[in-house]
Amino acid sequence: MLKNHAVELYDTMASTKFVTSEDTKYSAFSCRARPCGAFKLRCARMGMNYYGGNTMTEKEMWAAYIRENPSYKEQCYEAWCYSSKTPDLLAELTVSGAKTATASAYPFYEYEKCELPKVGEHNVILRTNGEAVCVIKTTRVSVVPFMQVSAEHAYKEGEGDRSLTYWRTVHAQAFADELAEIHMNFSEDMLVVCQEFQVVFLPIKGI
Repeated sequence: MLKNHAVELYDTMASTKFVTSEDTKYSAFSCRARPCGAFKLRCARMGMNYYGGNTMTEKEMWAAYIRENPSYKEQCYEAWCYSSKTPDLLAELTVSGAKTATASAYPFYEYEKCELPKVGEHNVILRTNGEAVCVIKTTRVSVVPFMQVSAEHAYKEGEGDRSLTYWRTVHAQAFADELAEIHMNFSEDMLVVCQEFQVVFLPIKGI
């Protein structure tokens, strides 16, 4: 469903940085506005650690990806986990290939003064415990009113029965809850950032 915002709202709790393959400082929070950013805000308040005790950290996964794709060595990336009631399930759907799209509430981008995702950008997908599960590359970005999000996009999000009805029901509530965290209201004419992606790197387990 949604990705966690890297919210500049809470820079007081965690710094927000772009990361390159040579940067030893990195953050659990991307500065790209992700849907349901308030989820990370709540996690930060609870003291959740996104980087402890993992099979592979975001930095390790990015380094492994760069070894196989050196042409991206100078490119920045962002790491995030999905924001939903089942973020790790969404990470697994991404790894399996069932989920090839996500959606963000556009008001967050305006509120946080963040740029929209761009085609060609890379992201490292995390579990809620900080384990990196894959690298994705954005293939398409569009901004449309909530009620104009297509059935095709809903299907690509890979959640529930993959229908547009299911997508609208789940996302309307999720957006409403998240926007309430920043004292904003959801409406059906609200703009939504629809992002499509492909998995470009998976770690080899058991090595």
